[in-house]
Amino acid sequence: MHEARGLGARAEEVLHAARELLEEQGHDGLRMRLLADKLGIKAPTLYAHFRNKAAVENALIAVGLLEQSDAAAAALDGTPPEDDIETMWAAYRAWALRNPALHLLIASRALDRDDPAVREAERPGAEMVLRSARGDVNAAIAFWAFAYGLIGLELNDRVPPGYSLDDAWATGLRGLATTLPPRS
Repeated sequence: MHEARGLGARAEEVLHAARELLEEQGHDGLRMRLLADKLGIKAPTLYAHFRNKAAVENALIAVGLLEQSDAAAAALDGTPPEDDIETMWAAYRAWALRNPALHLLIASRALDRDDPAVREAERPGAEMVLRSARGDVNAAIAFWAFAYGLIGLELNDRVPPGYSLDDAWATGLRGLATTLPPRS
């Protein structure tokens, strides 16, 4: 798990347990009482580290956003420019499939950009998305929406049997790539 910025060791422990709970039980299972039980403490003790459930979710979202951008950056390291779209988005998809509940949490609610950790964590990922779209903001949003949508269908098992998500993924990326400005 990516380390959250500015949290003490005990708060990191709480966050780690919250992530485990999120991945085990989904967003509905991420409740302060269950989190306290998982840690073997009383629920009010959690509030010494996080003011409420939204603060725990924001910290998880910040960690997830940083992990997403780290995965994309690692995949792009040494990748030739002609392969950067497929490489970056494959890394993004792989991260989401390894962390389904965290991905769905990030994708399902508005980002709290008043939270400095969330705001800071969003930036590197946004830069990666913009890079994949060769600086075209509208194309970047289209790539992002495509990825969120197809990954959401995949995670929620919404694609009927017999259809290839890998083929749909490749088709969507190829189609979006045709809208990009030429490489400079």
